Order: sequence, then C-alpha cells, then structure tokens
Amino acid sequence: SGKSVLLNVLDRDYLSQFSEVDPSEQNDLIMAAINAGAVYDDRDIKSRIKFISDKDNNMMVRAAALKAVKK
Repeated sequence: SGKSVLLNVLDRDYLSQFSEVDPSEQNDLIMAAINAGAVYDDRDIKSRIKFISDKDNNMMVRAAALKAVKK
C-alpha cells in the first residue's frame, strides 16, 4: 500500500539496504516522503515524521520534518 511505501522511505535503515542509493539520494527521498506524508492524516506516518524531526542526522531533513509536523 502507499502507506507502507511511505513508511519504508521514511526509514534510513530501509534505504541503507540499497547500495545504489547514496546518502544524498536518501536525503532527497526522505524529504519527498515527508512532503507526501504530511498530507495524510495517519498516526503512523505522522509519528515517523516526528521521529525524523527529532533524531535524523541531516539538519535539512530534520527541518523539513519539523515544518511538516507544524502543519
């Protein structure tokens, strides 16, 4: 389902399984998933975005997640 895809893309551990996806591409994918996930009224997706806003190691990703959380 779309939800499971978004949750996977919002997970760095999942993305790290793909050697062809470098850290910069991971950031781009996660930020796109944050933007897509922000429009869904789903507790699991919002929780994952909140986690990213607090814990991700990339400040641009954290900022995008924080912006989505505040919407």
